[in-house]
Amino acid sequence: NDGAFNIASGQTVTISGQSQVFNQNNGTLQVDGALTMSDMIFNFNAGDIVGAGVPYLISQSAGATLNLGPAAVSPFTFYLTGSAATFTGDIKAGQTIWLRGSSPGSHSYFTVANGFHNDGLLRLESVEGGYATDLTVTHGTVTNPANGVIAINPSYGGDRQFDANLL
Repeated sequence: NDGAFNIASGQTVTISGQSQVFNQNNGTLQVDGALTMSDMIFNFNAGDIVGAGVPYLISQSAGATLNLGPAAVSPFTFYLTGSAATFTGDIKAGQTIWLRGSSPGSHSYFTVANGFHNDGLLRLESVEGGYATDLTVTHGTVTNPANGVIAINPSYGGDRQFDANLL
């Protein structure tokens, strides 16, 4: 998206499939309704993600990836759920990634291949049904400076695990 992609209040856009890729490059993604993406890749390269709704990336079987590019500095909130979901890149100030166990994704065990820098909010919390929400970083370090927040919340129960080198 290099232009304007608008989802009006009360409307739902669903994109799914392993071969699907959404590139948010320089335009505006306005989510006032619902944007649900399953088993695909979302590349946030630049531009803005705004609106009252929150994009939702679900890994149901094949995997889902949120890639945060270096020029993606706009504030946003993004939900990730499901056992094969992951993300890459740094979380900038004003950005929230909420890793959440929930009914669309069930127990959610996230594996991130490389360490990252968190200047925003990284949240691990289920929203219903006692689902587990775990994060494992296999290589590198999670750098969490004074303005970064890692919130590991009990909410509706379920296990929480944060398995990473932390600086």
